[in-house]
Formats: sequence, C-alpha cells, structure tokens
Amino acid sequence: MRVALWTALRGLRARAGALLLTVLAVALATATALVVPLVTRQVERGAQDAAQVFDLLVTAPGSGTQAVMSTLFYLDVPIGNVPHRVYEDLRTLPGTRRAVPIALGDNYAGFPIVGTTAQFFDQRLKPALPPYFRVAQGQVFAREHDAVLGARVAQAAGLRVGSTFKGAHGLRDEADHEEGPGGESGDHHDESYTVTGILAPTGGPVDRAVLTPIETVWEVHGEGAQASREVTAVLYSAENLAGIYTVAQRVNAGRDAMAVFRGRCSRRRATCCSRGRRPTRRSRCSCWGSPRSPCG
Repeated sequence: MRVALWTALRGLRARAGALLLTVLAVALATATALVVPLVTRQVERGAQDAAQVFDLLVTAPGSGTQAVMSTLFYLDVPIGNVPHRVYEDLRTLPGTRRAVPIALGDNYAGFPIVGTTAQFFDQRLKPALPPYFRVAQGQVFAREHDAVLGARVAQAAGLRVGSTFKGAHGLRDEADHEEGPGGESGDHHDESYTVTGILAPTGGPVDRAVLTPIETVWEVHGEGAQASREVTAVLYSAENLAGIYTVAQRVNAGRDAMAVFRGRCSRRRATCCSRGRRPTRRSRCSCWGSPRSPCG
C-alpha cells in the first residue's frame, strides 16, 4: 500500500506542470459554465426591465420591430420622426400618467445622444416602486447641453461629473466610428456638453446612452421654432389598462404615428438573441402595432 502511494505521489510530482494545467482548465470551464448564464440572464433582465417602464411606444408609422430596436435598444436606425403636436396631445390627454419624448440623431464616440425630458428619470416598473433610472453621481440635467451618462458610457469614455465633450452628427455603431483627438468622433457639433450626472448600471440599453434635454437636440438641428419641432418617439404610460388600449386605437387611427405594445416585440428581440441573430427590418414579429404595418 505504501509503495503504491509513494509511486503515485512520485508520478504526480513528475507531472506537476501538466496536473496544474489540467486543474486550471477544469476550473475555468466550470466557472465559465456558471458565470455565462448568470451574465446572460442579467442582460436579458436589464433589457426586459427597460421595456417595462412604459405602456406604449409611439413612433412614426412603419415596422414595429424597427421602432423598438431603434428607440428602445438603440440598435437600428429610427423609422422617422413624428410631429411635436403628437407628443403634446399625448402629454395633455386625460388619463395620461406619463409621456416621455425621445429625440435621436447624434452620437458621442458611437454612443447615442438621446434628447428627452426630466420625466425620463421618473419612469418606474410599477407606480409604487422608486424610479428605475437612478442617478448615482451628480444630478439630473437642468439646462440645454447638460448631459447624464449611462454607466457604460462614463466608464468607456473616462468621463466624470463636470467633464465636457462634443457630440457628432448621425447615429453610428460604436465599433464603426472614427475618433479624433480626445476620443471624439469627427464631424462634431461646435458647442460642448457638460456632464451633470452618471446613472447607476441597469444592465439595459440606457447604460450606453447619453441623455440630454430634448431642447438641446432641437437647437443643434435648427428646430428652435415650435412649428418645426419633431420627436422620434414617445414612451407613453396610462393610468389604467383601458386607457392604454384607448390611446393605442386613437394613435393608430391617424396617419402621423403608430402605437406599439412593447411586450411582444421585446419577446421577439429575446428570441432572436437566443438564436444568436440580430433582428432586422424584415424579421417578422407577432406584436400589436398599427394595422397598417405589422411588426415585421
């Protein structure tokens, strides 16, 4: 018995390097098998929560899938814009809990610059819960060219409260932009943004967004006059379930906009991700949207 044990120990010592590599490989494989599903679930939960803080997504008529992917996940080109009066009508409509405008068109280092209002930060998963988007550092924007950064933007760009940067024209993928001095994309606007706050991480798309007053987007695109103002989308929440369907029917009965119930399009997004594919404009999706245009 002792001879066998001594022989085994001697063999282990002789192959210590190979044994160590084997142990490390097994440990790494086990850790990967445990961590990857956890990270995947966290990302999926963040994306799902981001689509639960409102009831209807109101955008220009077209593909519901494209509407969700562009204005909620910032992964596609917006369909177009809707007149400012659509937002104003929704905001003042009886039974409205919240109407949050979204305006897209610019980026910083590939991250989308999202024009909105302070009500964006009051969105909640449920009315009784605290706001979903929490400012971890600094404060919410107060005037034009103030900016609140998503957690990933601040980390990737090395920005902090008080930092300044310049936005660039257009919506470009983070991996495709060409950077100039200081990490800024070329073809940028003249006036700088000032970071007033940084959001706590959510695991969702807002982590990689730059939020600024919607008046900033209108100003840099020459839409200072009320009559020329447009919005890309409106995140609409009603006081009750009946109000959601009433508003959806009202919006879809007109020609300026369509209303998308975000739930089913979000599930389509999750299905495409689970298959390792990115949804495209031709992807079919069984979401409720405008009868003029199914979600595909």
